[in-house]
Amino acid sequence: MRKYVMGEEKRKHSKAVQNVYNYRIRRQAIRALSDLALLAEKLPETRLDEIFNEKTLTPLVRNLFCLFPDQFKPEDTDKPKDAKKPKEAEKPAISKEELEKRRKRILTLSYITLEEIGNEFNARNLAPDIMQALTEAGPQETLPTNIKGLKAIYIKTLHQ
Repeated sequence: MRKYVMGEEKRKHSKAVQNVYNYRIRRQAIRALSDLALLAEKLPETRLDEIFNEKTLTPLVRNLFCLFPDQFKPEDTDKPKDAKKPKEAEKPAISKEELEKRRKRILTLSYITLEEIGNEFNARNLAPDIMQALTEAGPQETLPTNIKGLKAIYIKTLHQ
């Protein structure tokens, strides 16, 4: 599968062969995601830390959630905020339709992910002290609960 995805030979194959490869890739990827979800649910924390960590997940997260992942370089995170943004010409060649499909997919996945992370139960368990402070802030903090949860978790990660 990796050879097919990475190689240029796929253009040499007939549409029927490409369809078979694409079907297999989709089936194997969905199965792998299901298996990873099972591992995340069932394995002990020591095992989870070996599999799901910053080193292993950063490339996946970047490729899933960045509009132009090829343009991102790890050293970009250290650039000052006023650094020049990539020029339009630096963006990969992609049709407007494909770009819009990608944007919609990323936004949908972002929403789902942020909702799961920021739900009140999760936030109260991950960052109870900060979530309590944000809740007690009352009217001054008029954010929806999931945004408040994301804020609490984010603040907690800064203090680890």
